[in-house]
Amino acid sequence: MSPTNPTADPPSSWLTTVTERAADLKYGSILITIHDSRVTQIEVLEKVRIPTESKTSSPRETIP
Repeated sequence: MSPTNPTADPPSSWLTTVTERAADLKYGSILITIHDSRVTQIEVLEKVRIPTESKTSSPRETIP
């Protein structure tokens, strides 16, 4: 997702933006950037978790 610039919105809208993005995020982080005591940017980083093999499966192949 691309960064969101909430500077054109009313001051409380950044909190709504963060809340909505957090609700849609399963794994990841949200970075809030502040300049001169104002929220100027919100970045959402989404991580995708890849399931690992169970320990009962065959051993991994090794490269000689």
